[in-house]
Amino acid sequence: MRNMNIAMLVLLALVTHECRADAPRIVPRMTGEKLVRYFSNPPSGQTLNLDQLLTIKLHGELALSYLDGVADAGQGTVWCDRSKVKTHEINSMILAELEALSPDRLRESAAILANAVLQKHFPCP
Repeated sequence: MRNMNIAMLVLLALVTHECRADAPRIVPRMTGEKLVRYFSNPPSGQTLNLDQLLTIKLHGELALSYLDGVADAGQGTVWCDRSKVKTHEINSMILAELEALSPDRLRESAAILANAVLQKHFPCP
């Protein structure tokens, strides 16, 4: 039993040390670059097989769903539209502003970048 207590203390010390170490850089699940890429169409004239077409469709739907979730999570706290703007208009606005960002900025979280666009255009009172 004593050995088990010592092992637990050592494990706790290791976990505590990891928590106190310099915080690692947060790696977003969806970057601005990935979101823009998921919305992008393939180059014109390129012949695609079925798998490529399905992947493009899946990525587009994923990007739309992601933006829906980001917008829903921030509406009323980060941004307020008062139901005057349609979802596709919001998505187009976000995408246009993200496409104008530098590659460094696009490495940031897509959610943070999208919320910044929404807050800029639709601030809450």
